[in-house]
Amino acid sequence: AARAATVRDAARETELLARNHLRPGGYVLFVSTVESRKNHLLAFAAWLRLLKTHGAGRVPKLVCVGNRGWLNDAIYAKLSASTLLRDNVLMLTKIADPDLDTLYRNCLFTLYPSSHEGWGLPVTESLCMGKVPVVANCSSLPEAGGEFAVYFDPGSETELISVLETMMFKSDLRLACETRIAAEFRPRSWRAL
Repeated sequence: AARAATVRDAARETELLARNHLRPGGYVLFVSTVESRKNHLLAFAAWLRLLKTHGAGRVPKLVCVGNRGWLNDAIYAKLSASTLLRDNVLMLTKIADPDLDTLYRNCLFTLYPSSHEGWGLPVTESLCMGKVPVVANCSSLPEAGGEFAVYFDPGSETELISVLETMMFKSDLRLACETRIAAEFRPRSWRAL
């Protein structure tokens, strides 16, 4: 029975990735409600520059998972205005927890550029899945990511691009960060929050 469940889980994982034209390690995951304070516009601007500089063949897709929030018209307008972005940014909504786990497990790393946050649960989720979160150094996010996240100034597109290039193209550094997360990261209990 356990083997059958494992086979079903593997088939579901393969189907989810194939249906969305994703491959393991071929995308960066951004989990967040789609609203202005989550800073999708900064992520899109950075992705557009990365794609123009390095080409779509070298830049992983950006997979944004989350339902529509408020004040998101500019986000969807930016996406629809650029064929390059539409071809390289995937927006997913209403993702079941097992599928979200699959997306975390198979991403290259995660991105969380939010400018205002209560805690930043996706940062903790990323660390729990052993993935390096690239995180804005504002609000409560440095507390959520601690010494395991890689930080950037959310007011600097140039700094974000530099951090993203490092995480995309310096696999030895990224793997060293993942090894450290696996060895040292311990999530806080809900009681501690």
